[in-house]
Amino acid sequence: FASQSPERVLPRSSDLLLCERVVVEVLGVYVGSFAIAIASGVFPIVNAELYLIGLVLAIGGIPEALLLAVVIAAGQMIGKGLLFLTARGASKRWTPKLERFRLRVQRWRSAPYSVTFVSAAVGLPPLYLLTVLAGILEIRFRMFLLVGFAGRTLRFGTIGLLAALA
Repeated sequence: FASQSPERVLPRSSDLLLCERVVVEVLGVYVGSFAIAIASGVFPIVNAELYLIGLVLAIGGIPEALLLAVVIAAGQMIGKGLLFLTARGASKRWTPKLERFRLRVQRWRSAPYSVTFVSAAVGLPPLYLLTVLAGILEIRFRMFLLVGFAGRTLRFGTIGLLAALA
């Protein structure tokens, strides 16, 4: 790291691919994919969709693609769960400052689970932002995880299936 210039803060995509390859080689395909999915749930720069496509194209097979979709969905929701709990904890410290924000977003509280499912399955609104918002609004944690897992499984299952059929 000492030889790198101070301007280079973000890793290159080739660095991330090498890191993902090392994780998968050391831990195995499914455990490595689970670990990468947790990271992608917290750090948006790690793209689980592209990772899944590349892995399915490399190993092939519809059953493997669907199993990987479930593994990656579970890992991502663990990462999102960490993000959710962090937002919930932070919101307790900032309660006076967030009260106006909570009142404005109170309308969203009437349908949090349908919005969560759509966000997890389609990506709009972005699940990262929705996770933080759900934590701040104190949506039920278990329901958030279950609905998010269902949406993510649908998303990754579709992506994995399409990649396997390519």
